[in-house]
Amino acid sequence: MAKRRIEPATNGTGGNDEPGFDANAGSLDGGVGSVGGGDGVATINPADLGSGNIDGTEGTGKRTRKPRTPKAAKSAPLDLESIKSGLVISHMVAASMFSASELALTETQAEAYAKATSEVLKFYDLGTTAKAMAWGNLIMAMGGIYYTKITQISQRKAADRAKQVQASRASMQAGAMPQAMVMS
Repeated sequence: MAKRRIEPATNGTGGNDEPGFDANAGSLDGGVGSVGGGDGVATINPADLGSGNIDGTEGTGKRTRKPRTPKAAKSAPLDLESIKSGLVISHMVAASMFSASELALTETQAEAYAKATSEVLKFYDLGTTAKAMAWGNLIMAMGGIYYTKITQISQRKAADRAKQVQASRASMQAGAMPQAMVMS
């Protein structure tokens, strides 16, 4: 199969070899909707369009979008009580995770810790809002509550399994078949 070379179309423009370029098509100074050059391209003068809307009604010239609402305050002052509760909850979770009750904070320790933390945080722009702080406190509270409950459930189930294994061993030593091996 022989290869064919495709040449760009020239429109007699005298040297411009861009495909489809026609220097004689249309005119810039034609009237609204005038078609020049016979190529079917309309030349439109924007000044003749008017200020009407797409549906044919005249515009009022007023702004149609809603005005901007003022932005909320960038940062809310950090509430000492929320810092304190966050510290108590996080230390309670850590104490439960590591099975070390010594990690839990007392009320006076949490208050001193929260005051010191609040003083340090005054030097930094965290950009937190009251809404973000409330969500953070909710998540911390939920984590503290449900983590301890899940830990208690898993410990209870582990104790139940240990009792079951111990009972199974005791029954095997007595000469009885384990419940899993009994066929019906």
